[in-house]
Amino acid sequence: MTLAGNKTKAEAIRFIEAALPLPLQRTFAYTVPSDSNVRPELGQRVRVPFGKRRLIGFVVAVHNELPADLDIDPKKIRPAIEFLDDDSLITNEILRLTEWTADYYASFWGEMLKAALPAGLSSETVRPKRRKAVKLLDPASADAAKPLTKAQEAILDTISAAGGEMLWTDLLDGAGVGASPVNTLVRRRFLEVFVQDVFRNPLSVEKSPERHEIALTEHQANAVGQITDAIEAGEFKAFLLHGVTGSGKTEVYFRAISHTLAGGHSA
Repeated sequence: MTLAGNKTKAEAIRFIEAALPLPLQRTFAYTVPSDSNVRPELGQRVRVPFGKRRLIGFVVAVHNELPADLDIDPKKIRPAIEFLDDDSLITNEILRLTEWTADYYASFWGEMLKAALPAGLSSETVRPKRRKAVKLLDPASADAAKPLTKAQEAILDTISAAGGEMLWTDLLDGAGVGASPVNTLVRRRFLEVFVQDVFRNPLSVEKSPERHEIALTEHQANAVGQITDAIEAGEFKAFLLHGVTGSGKTEVYFRAISHTLAGGHSA
């Protein structure tokens, strides 16, 4: 099937097609519940009824009206139970890639989509890490009867410079203080402690190492040339690289991928 999702925001989405993690080479249509406050998007996870079970699938098409080729009586379509994500969890690129892979290898789209997600994201809602945080309150409402200590002033200066909100541990480290003066400022209504959701990105602080250009051997250059020639010609071809460990096959992959990305394609 072809991904369908080019609906304007003004159009009401009444039906979705979901790929389910089952050994079935088809998608399943469901109606969008009238009381749903989530607008269906391609790539969202959705909980749906399937026989007597409830399964979590992936939205792969959205429709205002059912396409004629589905050949389904709208009255017999069951409603989806709930959408588990406010926004798309899977990009259109991954949807297309998994659809193609499932078709090429005679596999199942829903299972491919489930396998494409990191462990822990293929079932229930994505749970962020919850951390203790502190925010600055309006000083007009604070108890200013007593003068501030140097430690308390350092705390207020640090959190003010950070925009008025910091994680608890960052505030302690930044101000060079312990928990006691922070707790005192909380009691005096200068600060408020709350729990903040932190969505983790393990690559946010990582930098890719510099990679120096490697001179290709004759055999590597020949392999890269054949692959890039096929890419330039827009042809689909399968290539088998044969070589012992350490012979340089990975460098051929890197060169082919770099050439593909430079041409505006994905790899």
